[in-house]
Amino acid sequence: MFFIPAKMSSDGRRKAIYKPNRRQAYDEIQRLKSEWREHGKAAITDEERHYISIARTELGDLSKLPQVLQHWRLTGPDSVIKTTVKDAAAKYLNYRATLNLSRKSAIDDKSVMRRFIFERHWRYMHELTVAELREYIDATTGHGRRARYIDLGLFFDFAKSERMVAVNPMDAIKPPRIIAKEPEIYRAADFERLMHVADREYPELVAFLALAGFGMCRVGELIHRYADKPVLRWENIIWSENRVYVPEEVAKQTRRTNSAIVAHWRGQLRAVVRQHRATAF
Repeated sequence: MFFIPAKMSSDGRRKAIYKPNRRQAYDEIQRLKSEWREHGKAAITDEERHYISIARTELGDLSKLPQVLQHWRLTGPDSVIKTTVKDAAAKYLNYRATLNLSRKSAIDDKSVMRRFIFERHWRYMHELTVAELREYIDATTGHGRRARYIDLGLFFDFAKSERMVAVNPMDAIKPPRIIAKEPEIYRAADFERLMHVADREYPELVAFLALAGFGMCRVGELIHRYADKPVLRWENIIWSENRVYVPEEVAKQTRRTNSAIVAHWRGQLRAVVRQHRATAF
């Protein structure tokens, strides 16, 4: 064993060096003296050289090291509040409850969180990977995949704002592409039979079918899953002007991404209805 004086130590403290025999201790002393003569107090150890070599191999250019260190400060283990997926989901749902969302949105939020935390409830939020989230999104198809993408995006935006994660992993996942399906259009003869059957056996459906088929009204404007939600009423039909007035609180509030396709098929449906009016009855 031998001692390195404080003035020669890299950390400014007296340091003890242990070697198994006198020969190895002598060799180490000679090596240290050689380094001190060449570099003075700026000398680095073999272990430090090893890590510098790793950094040069991984980065290629050591000038990038300050950026790496800055990223580590932002995303390292001390930069986030360790929160399990279960606790994060509970905080997220409590936050969403303060936004005065619709009843359907609140139910959908709980359903999404219940599915997401099923196998991850004890995992930490910052441990979840992009590959894992992409696999969860791709586990479903069609609009279900897009819904999962949107819901997880909102969830991780909240998690980042609460420092549960340092980087939002959803930023690395591209929105899934949804191919719009062609809507089925009733032929005039089919719709005529449908109206006759409803008039004969289900008279309560006649008004619904007439407004949906001839008034171009959406299902959500005619009926709703919740009884206290507003829908179209008879007074919304302006007979003198041959038009249906849809109040703002009843009309659909979200925009469709495939609006061009919807507009095209609405035009086709209007043509079918005009033909039906001329020939069916």
